[in-house]
This record gives sequence, structure tokens and C-alpha cells, in this order.
Amino acid sequence: MASLAASPAAAAYDMAAAAPAAATKADYMGPPIHAASPGPSPQKLSETVGMGGRAAENVYQLLSASASSGNPQFKYLLAAVNKAGLAQTLSDPNAAITVLAPTDAAFSKFAENAGKKPEDVVADKPEVLKAILAQHVLTEGKKLSDFAPGTSIPTLGEAGIRVSSADPVRLAVIGGPGDDVTTAERGVMAGKAHVITVSRVLLPPQSAFDEI
Repeated sequence: MASLAASPAAAAYDMAAAAPAAATKADYMGPPIHAASPGPSPQKLSETVGMGGRAAENVYQLLSASASSGNPQFKYLLAAVNKAGLAQTLSDPNAAITVLAPTDAAFSKFAENAGKKPEDVVADKPEVLKAILAQHVLTEGKKLSDFAPGTSIPTLGEAGIRVSSADPVRLAVIGGPGDDVTTAERGVMAGKAHVITVSRVLLPPQSAFDEI
């Protein structure tokens, strides 16, 4: 997996990590969710939510503002980012990346499939969370119109992302569990980064967990 910068971050939750002795993809998998049932399209994301009408300067600021707003979408994603030590990485206003941002509903479904609570999932080992979150960061800045069916896009994680359809945009991890995710109808900018909400948490291949 490509290297990600880690740094101390202000914790969104004061939670102790109660991690399993060894992480495997099976720890997070319930019954397989097939492409025929990709889930509802997630809510559109406002680039000025909680910002007093100002656009966010970076991804971390956007997630923080949304999580603390009256209609939070990313409190679990923000907690996972903090636990994994990736706050500084996502605070770079010049990072030309794309972040596929799972909503709170996506994390809740993810936890339900694993027989866990969302709070327990985002309090897992930093290495486990980093492996999962890295699958959600594309190494290029892309608008939704740039996602062409049949193409593959590199990520900071163990595997790339395959685009399975364009209307709506559906994505899957190459070599991953195989379930597609549906993106929002549009993305927003945060600095030079694109942020696009997705309906499911993307799991990396088993090999991403082998050395954790």
C-alpha cells in the first residue's frame, strides 16, 4: 500500500480502541451485497455546509464542518480519519486527490453487516482503519463526469477502483469483495481535492490486512 502520512489529530470521539487480535476481511463482512443491490444514492454534499457560506479549504475542514452541522453526514468518517492519524494528510489544501466519502448511513450498514456498532468500527486499530480509508482516496482529482465505465483508477490503498457504470456512477474495488457502491449525483471541491459521497464503505482485498 502506498505510504500515507500520519500525524496526531484532535479526536472526534474519546474512544478506546477495542480491536480484534487479528484483522481479516471476514471481520467486516456480512452476507455479500451484489451489484444488483447497490443501495440508494447518498445525499448530495454541500461544499459550504457549516462554513457560513465559505467554501472549505481542505477535505478535513469539510468533513469536520459537516460532522458538526445540524445535519451531519460524516461523524463516523471523521472519527475514523482521526483514529487512523490521517487528519494532516487530508488538511493539505493543495492535494489534488479525490476522496470517496462514506456517509454515516454507509458506516452504519458496514457495521451492521459485521455484527458491530459503528462506534466500535471507527475505534478499531489505526492500521486497520488506514488500510480501509486508503481505498477511498484516489490519486487523481476527478469529477463525476471523469468516471468512464470499464476504466480503473489507482488509489492510495491496496487496489484500484473499477468503474462499473456511469449513470449513476457505480464503483467497486478491484479484487475486493465485489459489491458496487453508488456515488452521489455530484461532488464538491475542498481546496484542490474533489469529495464525492458514496453509499457503502469500500473494503480492500484480504492482502491489505495480512501484515496487520
